[in-house]
Amino acid sequence: MYKINSVRTIKLQRKDFFIMTRQELLKVSEIAREAGVTLRTIRYYDELGLITPACRTDSNYRLYDKSSIRAIKLINNLKSLGFTLEEIKELFESSSAEEKTYMATIKRTRDILLAEKKKVEEQLKSLKKLSNDIENSLETIEKCFDCRKERGEILPCKPDCNNSDVHIKF
Repeated sequence: MYKINSVRTIKLQRKDFFIMTRQELLKVSEIAREAGVTLRTIRYYDELGLITPACRTDSNYRLYDKSSIRAIKLINNLKSLGFTLEEIKELFESSSAEEKTYMATIKRTRDILLAEKKKVEEQLKSLKKLSNDIENSLETIEKCFDCRKERGEILPCKPDCNNSDVHIKF
């Protein structure tokens, strides 16, 4: 973490000394507006270590660079795909700790998305079976209603009822 030495120019105290202008950095409110999230979201992502400020002012205000906007948008896209913040953090950490390349990050994201897609397809298959079971039950109930309407509600199904093996007892 680095401190701002003046309002206009920020000197980052590192071996590879460089200067960033104030226009290149964004306050929390500015980054929230640019990324389309709340101030609380920015603070929460910072707290979780998903984003980090480029530096702090003498008053301890956090300032972010524009790459944080891309990170926040990526986080929100991954969340919309079903990733938890914990999974996103693991993805970011593995990318920054061991893989360090853009393509490696994309490959890791692709692998996670393929696994997620497989889970969703299994859920869809299960839901389709459930939908078919419900449809069959509804057909049976409709036949029972039709049979009982013909004979009066208090009488049991006709002896020649096609649903005698599955009648519904009321």
